[in-house]
Amino acid sequence: MYSFNNLFSSWENLVRRMESDWQLPGQYPISAYINDLDARDQLQIAMGTLTDEAQAELSAPLAALDTRFVYESVPDEGVSSARG
Repeated sequence: MYSFNNLFSSWENLVRRMESDWQLPGQYPISAYINDLDARDQLQIAMGTLTDEAQAELSAPLAALDTRFVYESVPDEGVSSARG
């Protein structure tokens, strides 16, 4: 299991990559994208294991990343991400 810091970093890196218009085409395989999405799922679970103080401190930065992710997302119009 990855540490909370590694999970948070993976999620943040994905959001930053999206904001930079996915620079370096071909350097980010679909498997890495899926792993980064999984990191966000694991963050939700990990948040539940933190102290109330830590949750309060980290919930705002995590919510901000989630908002940025949604803003940068575009509909896939039914095209499967498996096509990569």
